[in-house]
Amino acid sequence: MAQGIRDSRGFDASTGRVRSATRGRKQASIARQDITGRGVLSGRFGLLVLTVAAVLVLTSLYCFRSPSRDILNPRMAGTPVIELIDSTGNMGMYNSVAVDSNNCVHIAYMDGTNHDLRYATNSGGAWSTSTIDSEGSVGQHVAIAVDSHIHVHIVYQGQDGWSFCHATNSSGSWTIRTIDNPNVGLYPSIAVDSEDNLHVSYYDFTNWDLKYATYVGGSWSTYTIDSGGNVGQGTSIAVDSNDNVHISYMNQSWYGLKYATNTGGTWNVSVVDNLGCGSTSIAVDSNDAIHIICQDWTNGGSRYATNAGGNWTIQALCEQGILDNYDSMVIDSSNCIHMSGYNSTGKGLEYATNAGGTWSAFNLDGDCSVGYQTSIAVDSTGTTHISYYDFANYDLKLATFSDVTIPEFPSVFAIVLGSICLVTFISMARRKRC
Repeated sequence: MAQGIRDSRGFDASTGRVRSATRGRKQASIARQDITGRGVLSGRFGLLVLTVAAVLVLTSLYCFRSPSRDILNPRMAGTPVIELIDSTGNMGMYNSVAVDSNNCVHIAYMDGTNHDLRYATNSGGAWSTSTIDSEGSVGQHVAIAVDSHIHVHIVYQGQDGWSFCHATNSSGSWTIRTIDNPNVGLYPSIAVDSEDNLHVSYYDFTNWDLKYATYVGGSWSTYTIDSGGNVGQGTSIAVDSNDNVHISYMNQSWYGLKYATNTGGTWNVSVVDNLGCGSTSIAVDSNDAIHIICQDWTNGGSRYATNAGGNWTIQALCEQGILDNYDSMVIDSSNCIHMSGYNSTGKGLEYATNAGGTWSAFNLDGDCSVGYQTSIAVDSTGTTHISYYDFANYDLKLATFSDVTIPEFPSVFAIVLGSICLVTFISMARRKRC
């Protein structure tokens, strides 16, 4: 052989020796391990990579375990604060909540022991309660609103249910006026427009009609809006950015959902849903689209209707996993819907929202005897306030929570990072076996 030429066994003609095959294989193995990341999967570091991958993936799977812990749905941020507002007798069977421009809370409710109209507020820093009207049996149906001057307005049944009254502290002390009579004022709802004019919808129990009252220039005017059958129960009212009035209500003759508005200058009445609807709640978003919830007497739970797309669309919320009866609704500055109601399976006060893009429900107070006759409001900071009746203890309560829901970004991060770690581990393991 010529000098410097090696045969297949590694014989070097220049030295007359055979090179070590083992040494060659060792050098090749070192090179291969350097390429694949020698030591990455060995010892404690490899175990750490596998552990991190497993923990992150399991955490991600945990987040899918229920509708309220889903990356596609929001999660309640923190525990709601439950406050006992009034327990001096049978308090809060009928209640309504509002927040003012300073984010103080105002609640009107019935004293069931003395059959009086009561009022509670934390505008002074601490909660204070007082009796507003004690003439006969009053306050069985009540609604509250606060105008831009932080004057409180309460509408309610007065004088043993035969009159419909308005109480306000706009003069510095409480004054009471009669809006309408006799035997009217059931299911009242009140809204304040941009000029601080008052708008009220209510049920005329004598004639079975939907009625509307407005307070402009210091006096009340009343109108019959719909008299076609037994209509007007479960009514709710809202005003849009142009101060047009929108009213939702029941047709008790065939349990349908109806809608009335004076947009365009004259009142127009239409049928929204005829599949069995109960009490309603209406709200208007920043685009002046209408949103209505009502009790779903066909499927159970609640139904949701909106004309945000131009025409009315209706959802049975039970099909979205929202199974409870929601009786109050509000829309926040981001056009997200917030609802409060009672859990039909006896789990107490419930709250639902579409803030995460899909509907999610949360239990706020698990006592099976709470959550009747709720009212909901959201202040300018996004804090939600829900007043409700504790039937077991005959108390008025308030649930408050900030940062209602948060997206499950940690869950998304866990899924992505965990998957990367797991794929990397498997890939390295296959390389090492090669």
